[in-house]
Amino acid sequence: MSTNASLTSPGSASCGGTLINRYYILTAAHCFASVQASHFDRYFAVVGAQYRNDTNSVRYTIKSIIIHSQYDSDTYENDIALVQLSLPVDFNDSTVGFSCLPPNGAVNYPNESMNATALGWGSLEQGGSSAYALQQVELPIVSNQNSYCADVLVTSSTQFCAGFISGGKDTCQGDRY
Repeated sequence: MSTNASLTSPGSASCGGTLINRYYILTAAHCFASVQASHFDRYFAVVGAQYRNDTNSVRYTIKSIIIHSQYDSDTYENDIALVQLSLPVDFNDSTVGFSCLPPNGAVNYPNESMNATALGWGSLEQGGSSAYALQQVELPIVSNQNSYCADVLVTSSTQFCAGFISGGKDTCQGDRY
Protein backbone atom coordinates (compact mmCIF):
# COMPACT_ATOMS: atom_id res chain seq x y z
CA MET A 1 0.00 0.00 0.00
CA SER A 2 1.34 3.40 -0.87
CA THR A 3 0.70 6.59 1.06
CA ASN A 4 2.97 8.37 -1.36
CA ALA A 5 1.63 10.76 -3.93
CA SER A 6 3.52 12.41 -6.74
CA LEU A 7 2.69 16.02 -7.50
CA THR A 8 3.52 16.67 -11.09
CA SER A 9 2.93 18.41 -14.33
CA PRO A 10 2.84 16.61 -17.68
CA GLY A 11 6.23 15.16 -18.48
CA SER A 12 7.93 15.53 -15.10
CA ALA A 13 7.38 14.67 -11.46
CA SER A 14 8.03 17.72 -9.34
CA CYS A 15 7.44 16.73 -5.71
CA GLY A 16 6.28 13.90 -3.54
CA GLY A 17 3.69 14.04 -0.82
CA THR A 18 1.72 11.98 1.64
CA LEU A 19 -2.03 11.47 1.73
CA ILE A 20 -3.44 12.52 5.09
CA ASN A 21 -7.10 11.99 4.18
CA ARG A 22 -9.28 11.55 1.08
CA TYR A 23 -8.88 15.17 -0.04
CA TYR A 24 -5.47 16.37 1.17
CA ILE A 25 -1.82 15.66 0.43
CA LEU A 26 0.88 16.93 2.77
CA THR A 27 3.94 18.16 0.87
CA ALA A 28 6.75 20.71 1.02
CA ALA A 29 6.00 24.41 0.63
CA HIS A 30 9.07 24.91 -1.58
CA CYS A 31 7.37 22.78 -4.24
CA PHE A 32 4.65 25.36 -4.83
CA ALA A 33 5.90 28.62 -3.28
CA SER A 34 6.31 30.21 -6.70
CA VAL A 35 3.22 28.69 -8.35
CA GLN A 36 0.32 31.07 -8.90
CA ALA A 37 -3.21 29.86 -8.12
CA SER A 38 -4.14 30.40 -11.77
CA HIS A 39 -1.57 27.71 -12.71
CA PHE A 40 -2.88 24.92 -10.43
CA ASP A 41 -4.57 23.37 -13.46
CA ARG A 42 -1.12 22.65 -14.90
CA TYR A 43 -0.42 20.20 -12.06
CA PHE A 44 -1.99 16.95 -10.93
CA ALA A 45 -1.42 14.39 -8.21
CA VAL A 46 -0.64 10.76 -9.02
CA VAL A 47 -1.90 8.48 -6.25
CA GLY A 48 -1.08 4.80 -5.72
CA ALA A 49 1.97 4.56 -7.98
CA GLN A 50 4.68 2.04 -7.11
CA TYR A 51 6.86 2.79 -10.15
CA ARG A 52 7.79 6.11 -11.73
CA ASN A 53 5.95 5.26 -14.96
CA ASP A 54 3.07 3.36 -13.32
CA THR A 55 0.07 3.37 -15.66
CA ASN A 56 -2.32 1.89 -13.06
CA SER A 57 -2.15 4.92 -10.78
CA VAL A 58 -4.92 7.52 -10.66
CA ARG A 59 -4.47 11.20 -11.48
CA TYR A 60 -6.26 13.87 -9.46
CA THR A 61 -6.60 17.52 -10.35
CA ILE A 62 -5.64 20.11 -7.75
CA LYS A 63 -8.31 22.39 -6.31
CA SER A 64 -6.08 24.51 -4.05
CA ILE A 65 -2.68 24.69 -2.38
CA ILE A 66 -2.22 26.07 1.12
CA ILE A 67 1.35 27.08 1.97
CA HIS A 68 2.30 27.64 5.61
CA SER A 69 1.99 31.36 6.31
CA GLN A 70 5.43 31.45 7.97
CA TYR A 71 7.32 29.43 5.36
CA ASP A 72 10.87 30.79 4.98
CA SER A 73 12.51 29.91 1.65
CA ASP A 74 15.99 30.78 2.98
CA THR A 75 15.95 28.48 6.02
CA TYR A 76 13.19 26.07 4.91
CA GLU A 77 11.51 26.73 8.23
CA ASN A 78 7.81 25.74 8.09
CA ASP A 79 8.44 24.06 4.71
CA ILE A 80 5.00 22.51 4.63
CA ALA A 81 1.94 22.78 2.42
CA LEU A 82 -1.42 21.13 1.89
CA VAL A 83 -2.65 20.23 -1.57
CA GLN A 84 -6.43 19.94 -1.81
CA LEU A 85 -7.63 17.54 -4.47
CA SER A 86 -10.70 18.28 -6.59
CA LEU A 87 -12.15 14.80 -5.96
CA PRO A 88 -11.78 12.39 -3.03
CA VAL A 89 -9.28 9.51 -3.19
CA ASP A 90 -10.87 6.05 -3.22
CA PHE A 91 -9.53 4.21 -0.16
CA ASN A 92 -11.17 0.99 -1.39
CA ASP A 93 -8.26 0.80 -3.84
CA SER A 94 -5.74 -1.61 -2.27
CA THR A 95 -2.78 0.38 -3.63
CA VAL A 96 -3.78 3.52 -1.72
CA GLY A 97 -3.51 4.39 1.96
CA PHE A 98 -2.88 7.43 4.10
CA SER A 99 -0.60 8.51 6.92
CA CYS A 100 -1.85 9.58 10.32
CA LEU A 101 -0.82 12.94 11.74
CA PRO A 102 0.40 13.35 15.32
CA PRO A 103 -2.26 14.15 17.91
CA ASN A 104 -3.21 17.81 18.42
CA GLY A 105 -1.15 19.42 21.16
CA ALA A 106 1.60 16.79 21.01
CA VAL A 107 4.69 18.04 22.81
CA ASN A 108 8.19 16.88 21.80
CA TYR A 109 6.89 14.99 18.81
CA PRO A 110 8.54 13.01 17.41
CA ASN A 111 10.87 11.81 20.15
CA GLU A 112 14.03 9.71 20.23
CA SER A 113 12.21 6.48 20.96
CA MET A 114 10.46 6.68 17.58
CA ASN A 115 11.43 5.88 14.03
CA ALA A 116 10.50 7.92 10.98
CA THR A 117 9.56 6.35 7.66
CA ALA A 118 10.64 8.06 4.45
CA LEU A 119 9.21 7.14 1.06
CA GLY A 120 10.15 8.32 -2.36
CA TRP A 121 11.67 7.91 -5.78
CA GLY A 122 14.74 9.88 -4.74
CA SER A 123 18.29 9.14 -5.78
CA LEU A 124 19.74 5.87 -4.53
CA GLU A 125 23.16 7.50 -4.14
CA GLN A 126 24.55 11.01 -3.91
CA GLY A 127 24.31 12.58 -7.36
CA GLY A 128 22.69 9.44 -8.78
CA SER A 129 19.56 9.07 -10.85
CA SER A 130 16.08 8.73 -9.39
CA ALA A 131 14.86 5.31 -8.31
CA TYR A 132 12.48 3.49 -10.65
CA ALA A 133 10.57 1.73 -7.85
CA LEU A 134 9.17 3.49 -4.79
CA GLN A 135 11.71 3.16 -1.95
CA GLN A 136 11.13 3.09 1.80
CA VAL A 137 13.54 3.46 4.72
CA GLU A 138 13.09 3.51 8.51
CA LEU A 139 15.24 6.12 10.25
CA PRO A 140 15.66 6.77 13.98
CA ILE A 141 14.74 10.20 15.36
CA VAL A 142 17.88 12.04 16.49
CA SER A 143 17.77 14.26 19.56
CA ASN A 144 17.93 17.97 18.86
CA GLN A 145 20.57 18.00 21.63
CA ASN A 146 22.90 16.01 19.37
CA SER A 147 25.67 18.35 18.14
CA TYR A 148 25.17 17.45 14.46
CA CYS A 149 21.42 17.93 14.66
CA ALA A 150 21.69 21.17 16.65
CA ASP A 151 24.01 22.59 13.97
CA VAL A 152 21.54 22.00 11.10
CA LEU A 153 18.24 22.93 12.76
CA VAL A 154 17.02 26.50 12.57
CA THR A 155 14.19 26.01 15.08
CA SER A 156 13.83 22.78 17.03
CA SER A 157 10.15 23.51 17.73
CA THR A 158 9.30 23.15 14.01
CA GLN A 159 12.11 20.93 12.72
CA PHE A 160 13.66 17.61 13.73
CA CYS A 161 16.46 15.30 12.64
CA ALA A 162 16.19 11.67 11.61
CA GLY A 163 18.81 9.27 10.33
CA PHE A 164 21.95 7.42 11.25
CA ILE A 165 24.79 9.72 12.31
CA SER A 166 27.23 7.06 11.09
CA GLY A 167 25.52 6.94 7.68
CA GLY A 168 24.49 3.83 5.77
CA LYS A 169 20.77 4.53 5.32
CA ASP A 170 19.39 7.92 4.44
CA THR A 171 17.04 9.88 2.24
CA CYS A 172 18.15 11.63 -0.90
CA GLN A 173 16.93 14.23 -3.36
CA GLY A 174 13.30 13.48 -4.25
CA ASP A 175 12.27 11.62 -1.07
CA ARG A 176 9.53 12.74 1.28
CA TYR A 177 8.97 11.98 4.93
